[in-house]
Amino acid sequence: MRKIISLVFLLAIFSLFTTSSQAAIISGWATADNYLWVYSGSGTTWNTAGTNWDNWGKADAFSTTANLGESKYLYFAVANLIPWTGKNPAGFLASFTTTDGFFMETGSNKLLTDTSPSHWKVSTPSQWTSGAPNINPSNIASGDWFTPTSYGDNSNDSNIWYDITNINGDAQWIWTSKNYSPTAPMDNYAIFRTQFTVIPEPASLSLLGLGLLGLVGLRKRKIT
Repeated sequence: MRKIISLVFLLAIFSLFTTSSQAAIISGWATADNYLWVYSGSGTTWNTAGTNWDNWGKADAFSTTANLGESKYLYFAVANLIPWTGKNPAGFLASFTTTDGFFMETGSNKLLTDTSPSHWKVSTPSQWTSGAPNINPSNIASGDWFTPTSYGDNSNDSNIWYDITNINGDAQWIWTSKNYSPTAPMDNYAIFRTQFTVIPEPASLSLLGLGLLGLVGLRKRKIT
C-alpha cells in the first residue's frame, strides 16, 4: 500500500511540475473605434496593435503566452481621436482562445469582451488626455477600474458598429457609460483590462484521477 501512496504522490508532483512549466498560447483578434494600443508589459511602453493602428472596421491579430496555472493581465488602450470628438461612438471589441487548456475565469477556451458576467474592467485615467497612452496600467488604483457598458454584440447588425471579421460573434462592443453624446461630455480615452488563468482541460485532469483510482483499485483486488 505504501508503494501505491508513493506512486500517487509522485504522479501528483509530476503533474503540478509539468503543468506549471508548460506554456499556453493565447491568440485572437481585437479592434477599436478608433485607435488601439496593447501594453508591452514594461513601464509606460505601449505598442500599436499589429498594423492597423487606426483600425476602425478592421481587426488586429494578437497572441501571447502564459504558463499553465499562471494568472495574467492583458491591457488595451483605446482613443477616440477624430475631428468630431464627442459626437462619435467609441468602442472596444476582442475575442481570444487557447488550445492548451481552458480559461478558469470563463470555464471554456474562449475569452470575449463582455459585461454580464464581466471578465473585463475599464478605467479612464486622468493623466491620459491626448496622444498615445503614457501610463503604466498596473499602477492604476483598484478603485479606478469599473465594469464597462455593452453596446451590442459583434453579430448584431442593429448596433452602431459593423460586424468585424475574425472576432467571435458573441463578443460585445464595450465602452464606458459616457459614450456618443453630441452635447454631454464623453470619455474619449479608456484602458481595458482582463485577467485570465489557463489551466488544463477538465478531461485531462479526469483521466489522471481515473488512472490513480485504477491503481488503487488494482491494489485492493490483489489484497482481497
